[in-house]
Amino acid sequence: MRGERVSPLAYILLVVWTIGICVTAFVWTPRFAVTAMAASFVVFALLRATLPGGVLPHVRGRVFDVTICMLTAGMLLFLSQWANTPQVF
Repeated sequence: MRGERVSPLAYILLVVWTIGICVTAFVWTPRFAVTAMAASFVVFALLRATLPGGVLPHVRGRVFDVTICMLTAGMLLFLSQWANTPQVF
């Protein structure tokens, strides 16, 4: 069985999104960047759940991808409270 072909534009947008999250950490605060990344994982999970196949890149099945994205968003939100912790030398 052949999978659906995903547009290269989707991969370009994912790279731009990743760079944007990194820039956000430098421009604002790391906590805001981690929270924004968690929110974008939720949006990606909702898009993956509703859009037809071949629009977004996928790893396994739809349920697996959505579950992993939501769990990752939850873990990032939990860990974001320590994002601004100063370094201890």
